Amino acid sequence: MNKDINIVLNGADAAAASFDVADGVVSIDGYSFPWKKIQKVIKTVSAAAVESDYKFTPTGVADGSVHSFYITQGAGDNSVQTIQVSYTANASDTVATVCDQLIVIINALESTGLIDVDLTDNATDIDIDGTATNPFFSISGAQGGTLAVTAAGSEAVNEGADLLARGIADSFDSDLPASGTTYTLYDWSLKLPKGKGGFNGQTDDQDVSLKLFVQDGQPGTLPLVTEIDNVLAGLNPGGTGSDELLGQD
Repeated sequence: MNKDINIVLNGADAAAASFDVADGVVSIDGYSFPWKKIQKVIKTVSAAAVESDYKFTPTGVADGSVHSFYITQGAGDNSVQTIQVSYTANASDTVATVCDQLIVIINALESTGLIDVDLTDNATDIDIDGTATNPFFSISGAQGGTLAVTAAGSEAVNEGADLLARGIADSFDSDLPASGTTYTLYDWSLKLPKGKGGFNGQTDDQDVSLKLFVQDGQPGTLPLVTEIDNVLAGLNPGGTGSDELLGQD
């Protein structure tokens, strides 16, 4: 199985000078491959996380009534998992005490690191929100109550901290993504011969994935992204024609 090739362009490396196409050869930060070997390229623009926000309102509180829902979240070092939050009411319980008990249960789950949410007890309902460190989660399967979705939320896309947690590092100079910043990703699917995979050692043309991470917000980011987008549109890096791409080996 071929190993992914990662190129991480931080700071001054996130500049137009790190990318070029000439005589049918694409060069990215010193790594080159023939233009005609590109199968496809997928561009993924970064995005900040949007905090999830749910409201659960207990209903039909009576002796033995069950009030529950499922929270799905990846918190801390845990992989994404689904946890049930459930409370069975007593004869003396009210909506307010059910809310209190559900919060006690959620706090206990938080103390074990299984989930990470912010809670607000409104007496007649509870608000469950994402946190700064774990903004995204989902709630489903409500029983013995109604569930309102104020904001479904969304996960961050290409944040440096997430890339670091995934073990992303430059395959050639070991540069790492910078935490606290975001990246534009170009995922190149290439069909490369032996020697062009860098370190894969294939003996004939095989599929190779080259993932280019361009740090956002740098002085050279916009010119670099513009050049790459021009090439993906079939033009030369300057966007003035296709003479540097077509017909060359």
